[in-house]
Amino acid sequence: MNPKPQKKPHRAWLILAACILFQGATTGIMFNCLGLFYASICEDLGFSMGSMSLYNTIRQLATAATLPYMILLLKKRKMHRTLLAMTLICTLCFGLMGVFHHLYEFYISGVVVGVAGSIVFAVPVTIVINNWFQKKKSLAMGIAFSASGVAGTLLNPVCSFIILQTGWRAAAWIMAGLSLLLTVPSILFIIRRNPEEAGCTPYGAEEFARLAAERSAASGQSENAALQAASTERFRQAPQSHPVLLLVCCMIITAVAYWVSQYNSHLVTFGQSTGMTLMAASTVASFAMTGNVLSKILLGMVAEKWGYKLALYSGLFFSALGFAIFLLFGQFPIGLYIGGLFFGTTMALATVVPSLIAAHLYEDDAYEEHYSKMMTAGYVASAVGFAAIGFSYDFFGSYFPSIAFSLALCLLAGVAGYFIIREDARKQTHTS
Repeated sequence: MNPKPQKKPHRAWLILAACILFQGATTGIMFNCLGLFYASICEDLGFSMGSMSLYNTIRQLATAATLPYMILLLKKRKMHRTLLAMTLICTLCFGLMGVFHHLYEFYISGVVVGVAGSIVFAVPVTIVINNWFQKKKSLAMGIAFSASGVAGTLLNPVCSFIILQTGWRAAAWIMAGLSLLLTVPSILFIIRRNPEEAGCTPYGAEEFARLAAERSAASGQSENAALQAASTERFRQAPQSHPVLLLVCCMIITAVAYWVSQYNSHLVTFGQSTGMTLMAASTVASFAMTGNVLSKILLGMVAEKWGYKLALYSGLFFSALGFAIFLLFGQFPIGLYIGGLFFGTTMALATVVPSLIAAHLYEDDAYEEHYSKMMTAGYVASAVGFAAIGFSYDFFGSYFPSIAFSLALCLLAGVAGYFIIREDARKQTHTS
């Protein structure tokens, strides 16, 4: 008796593994470790925290201004080739920080990284997973985006040690080289925009085909018509009665999520402002990265089982809880550690939740179009928010006023979420 041949794993899981590596080596290093450099740069070169924060503001504004055009560029050209070129630019600019002496050099670099980063950070991973997964899409999103948190958790202490041992200039080159080493193979050999480029179908497509066959047999539809109906089943109840209001609310949620997540790059300075050493403050950032990882995976699982609504409000609740703990117990190390753990949810709120909402509301090309608008709002908010947090610290001598403001923003996002859910319920009532 011949043994039954084992079924090979779907290529989508290899794509997910490549996205994990890519996300960890780009966002995990060039975003999550960036805040570790700020205090050393300001001390060495005599910059104020607000002036240095403008580097990130310029970077984010450049991303917001070019993101819609870069999405079109990704459609017209092979994604992996464009992604490789832009990743090389971002890592080179990160390393070049090590030779800068003037603010204008950081600002010029911020423009370049902002333009190239509109393709590198977050968006390509979302598009790839949305194309490759029809089944377990929410879970795959959560796992992929958690990679940046894993990288941050592991590399924040390492990066701090390198800064202390070699100085921030050498550390910039070392971290840029590490990012390049980890990203290039996955881009060149694995990541592809959609399954058609690899000669296969999305993960879960066979279930849609089976559902289409059952629908065809039951209703007398042609199989093509049934397949189209099956593949769009999850969009049937998408709220469309007030499309402008819907998009505005989606943009508000994304903007708030990106604003509040900007504390990720301020956590080390926040810890130091309460009297912590650099290593102790970097531990707060590591706690936040741990919360980042756990919340991204958990929110993906929640959305997979119970839908985007519970994932949205869970993300908002735990983000607000983190800020509340910072406000009440931020003067104590234990308060910073526990608050940092819950604060990590803001990064899931900024990456996983908008993609889940967009995937629920919009289909195919409409998904990329509306998701790019949501992300543009997010990048504008993060640009303004990052600078506002820095200047608020310079003005008040404390992070607590801006933390209170961020807590209020979480409530605003909850109101925007209510309107989306209300429209969703209205549509479900209409279609039932």
